[in-house]
Amino acid sequence: MALTLTPSPRRRAIGVQILQKLSPYTDIYTNSPSRGLRESITPVSVPTVPTEPEQRWIRTDAPCARHINDKAPFSLWDNDSYDFGKLTKQEGEWIADAYKATKISFEWPILIITTDQPPRPITLTVGGVPTRFLPPASTPLASLAGTAPYSNPRMPDPCPAITWPNHLNPTRHQMNELIKTLQAFASIKKVYFFSYHITVELDVEDGVTYKPKSLPGKVGGKLTTYHHSNEAFFNTMNSHGRERVIDPANYQTAGTSATLPNDDTDYLANSNLITPGVKVSSGQLMNAGPLANTSMSTTAGVFLRKGSQIRLTVAHHGFLGSTNVHHPNPTSQVIGQIVETYPELDIAMVQMTPANQGRASNSQYFQAEVPRRLVGGSELRKWDWYELDSMSTGLLALFCDGITLAHPVRPAGHPKIKVSEWKPEAVLQVFGASNVTMRDGLCGAPIVSIGGGEVVGFFHLGNGMMAQSATLDDLVAEGWELK
Repeated sequence: MALTLTPSPRRRAIGVQILQKLSPYTDIYTNSPSRGLRESITPVSVPTVPTEPEQRWIRTDAPCARHINDKAPFSLWDNDSYDFGKLTKQEGEWIADAYKATKISFEWPILIITTDQPPRPITLTVGGVPTRFLPPASTPLASLAGTAPYSNPRMPDPCPAITWPNHLNPTRHQMNELIKTLQAFASIKKVYFFSYHITVELDVEDGVTYKPKSLPGKVGGKLTTYHHSNEAFFNTMNSHGRERVIDPANYQTAGTSATLPNDDTDYLANSNLITPGVKVSSGQLMNAGPLANTSMSTTAGVFLRKGSQIRLTVAHHGFLGSTNVHHPNPTSQVIGQIVETYPELDIAMVQMTPANQGRASNSQYFQAEVPRRLVGGSELRKWDWYELDSMSTGLLALFCDGITLAHPVRPAGHPKIKVSEWKPEAVLQVFGASNVTMRDGLCGAPIVSIGGGEVVGFFHLGNGMMAQSATLDDLVAEGWELK
């Protein structure tokens, strides 16, 4: 069926809706024709009727919003302790019956339900707790704790005065002081401040060895474990990325491909606008060598303004060999040029070509929350939900589980950087169309808070069901804000 779209500022909501109605895929969140997965189409002329955004989340007294499909007649949030409470026998029986569960377990703050009959439509929370559904044949999800045998719970807490509630991230001052204290015990590469524990990644390049139970097992009042390996701790989370029963491939119409497509739609040609979430591509990376005649495609970020400057953000690593930015494909027109880079944030700034300067808008972000404000790491909310929509995955939900501080990579022989200059990153658990390998092209998509529209970062590192994203303190400090 051939379709065409009349150019309109509302074209993205309408165009994607038409696509979704015609898509062979089924939305795992609503059990309706796909709303979050997109594929290329030849557009058609349709009326541009404004539509209200779909409600996906319900705010409660808890910091963690409740998913619209959460039908549990109870809440696992305890207002007295301001934390998640224990599951009662009655609540466990309700979950077992409602979801035909063969096992119910916790990797706090995540509820894990083992079942071969996941709910349709899927809920991302049960009783207000973020929830994953796993098939009975799967092995348990790997713990986010380090496995080096150095933790000694009998050693005194070296930072007894540094404490913070589980539902909040530590302040930057608290993180700095805690790491500086730990540096008296070990050489530290990175520290993960999860909800209920701390994982310390130790430097392996200094050749230092540690005896079993030689390091503090509780720091800042939190259980503390250690990772000491040539393989980065983040890379060990591969076991979190197995295929799950909620993979969209299991909900497709019979006879359709299990491969999720890229959205190759030319939105400039169809509607005269570029907005977050569309496909952008580099030009030819190299004339010779292993990358000859190749290019990369990622997802467009947001439009930023500083004074009279207007820039589009893209993933820096997707444009290492080319300053040209194309939409949607490498053979399509050049929409702008890379004029500034932030490699440590994996962000490149694009100046739009004169012909496209008036076509830049943050007014729509496909299925995800519309971006409204750029914020730094201090406004990253633990135990809250965030959304992104990429050209290769459609809508994904991300749950903030903590924050990290990492020592920047330094050349051999150079002095180490003081803790106050280490880079913070958000730690997020990914819910949606993720399996063993994150979909290509996801990088660069803005991560936006539900309800408020704050942009807290851009998708950068993904490994199975976990993601990390640099916080945007530097951009905010320089005066950049959403256009």
